[in-house]
Amino acid sequence: MHILGLTYMHNQNCCCYNGLGWFYDRYWSDLAPRALRALDRLLIPRLPRHARILDIGCGAGHVAAALGKRGFQVTGIDASEDMLQFARRNAPRATVLAADARQFAFHPVFDAAVSTFDSMNHMLSPADLEAVLRNVRQALAPGGLFAFDLNMSEAFETQWHKSSTIAAPDHFCYVRGRYDRSSRIGTTEVTLFRLNGTWARADITMQQRCYRRAEVKSALVAAGFTNVKAHQAASLGLSGRLAVGRCYFVAELPAVTSRRLHATAGAEAAIASS
Repeated sequence: MHILGLTYMHNQNCCCYNGLGWFYDRYWSDLAPRALRALDRLLIPRLPRHARILDIGCGAGHVAAALGKRGFQVTGIDASEDMLQFARRNAPRATVLAADARQFAFHPVFDAAVSTFDSMNHMLSPADLEAVLRNVRQALAPGGLFAFDLNMSEAFETQWHKSSTIAAPDHFCYVRGRYDRSSRIGTTEVTLFRLNGTWARADITMQQRCYRRAEVKSALVAAGFTNVKAHQAASLGLSGRLAVGRCYFVAELPAVTSRRLHATAGAEAAIASS
């Protein structure tokens, strides 16, 4: 499909976040300012006014909305139509599209891309992660920036075995997790009961992969990014459980792509020989 000169592919596979949109919107909306705190240190000061930003795994649109209020032109993508219903309401200034991060394709018009709150951990194999990075590279204009965060080993080792509950008059939620060191896969199981005329139950399973820092940096370089930096969340002003084992990565594309360099060199050679 073509929207505003952009091209994307919609994965028809069921997304694990379908059915969680209302819950995510209710309980995670206050996390956006924390994400902005990190982006304010890593990314925002390096962007032009009214920069075009691609938000990968935009979820319910809270970060997209916050960026839009700052005057940025935001396009958000997410595989969950359920989440996007809330994103369209929360971020009316943004363009939000249903797309699989492993399969989308855009023209290279974005000044920056972001992916927050460990969305990239949902890439369950190195091949999936590499596919996303290639897609991001192709969507960025020369000199474009990419900032994202990942849960690292400390988060999986210390947090994934915990459980929690939320009880309210119209809903009840039970969350529990486990981490398999051999496969480096963390699994979270959510059981939701919601009252909407009658009580309805939903069981949702989500998985994340634990990546090593060197593995991520290598994948970024292989995708064509340079100047790769990694920052612990605590050093960026985040605190509490949100900072445990969370690492932010920032990388950039060369200001002149290799394709343009080759074209320029060819033109110069032609001029010299004339």
